[in-house]
This record gives sequence, C-alpha cells and structure tokens, in this order.
Amino acid sequence: MKTWWEQNIMHFEPEEFADPDHYGSGEYADKAMVLCLDDLRDVIGHGIRTTASAGGAVDVTGTHGHSKQSYHLWENGAKAIDFYIEDALDVRDQVRMVLRSGFNGIGIYYNIWHDHKGVLLPVGFHGDMRPGKKFQVWSCRRKGEYIYLI
Repeated sequence: MKTWWEQNIMHFEPEEFADPDHYGSGEYADKAMVLCLDDLRDVIGHGIRTTASAGGAVDVTGTHGHSKQSYHLWENGAKAIDFYIEDALDVRDQVRMVLRSGFNGIGIYYNIWHDHKGVLLPVGFHGDMRPGKKFQVWSCRRKGEYIYLI
C-alpha cells in the first residue's frame, strides 16, 4: 500500500521537510503546506529546494531560531517551509508565482540566504498555512524587525 506521500506528492520527499536533528520528522509536516509547495513546483516548472537542512522546515524542539509563535514549530502544527526556486527565473516572476500560490503566510527574503552550494540567493521564501483567513506578507528584517507588506 502506498504512503500518503507516494499517493499525493510528485516532487518532494519527507526528508526535505524534516528537522535536521530529528530523523523522520518530515512526516509531521502539515499536509496542506506540503501539497501547496508541490503544486507551486508544478506551476513554475522549475526545481524548488527546501532549507530543511538549515532548520527551515519542521522544528521539533524549537532549537532552530524560530519564535514561539512560528508555524515551523511542531507544537504549532509544522505548517511552514523555507525554500528557494532553482534555475534562472527572474526574481519578479518568482515573487509573483509565490504570491499566487496557496500559502497565506509569505516571507520574501532578498539577498540574505545562500543556496546548498553557498551561493548568495537573490531571493528566498517562507511559506506557511496559518489558520483561518489571515493573509500576511512580509519582507527582510531591518534592525531586527520584519517589514509587513500586508
């Protein structure tokens, strides 16, 4: 019998959502969030890499620098993922596509994250499935504060 991942997800494996300190924790990732990222990958036609190995996915014990309210935390539903789009898509196209995705919490981070090879990324994203109808978009921190756009 196929697992939920095998039946529903085309582009990702549970390990891509796992806390690097807790093997197998990717299975705890919110299914709606995983489906949303998988659908985004289909729409854009380019690879997407999660930053799970750097703590940008499920955070089981809160040791990866997330706030107590973070949707990355297992206790808050593991509803968040940090990711970047591979290949040479224009930054504006990337932002437009992520904003059109099903995420209702979107962080846009310019020139502060590095890819898996250590190369500075022009843009990286946080996507979450916050409860209710609340929609939030923010950008990089200035002096330790997020800039909320919506």
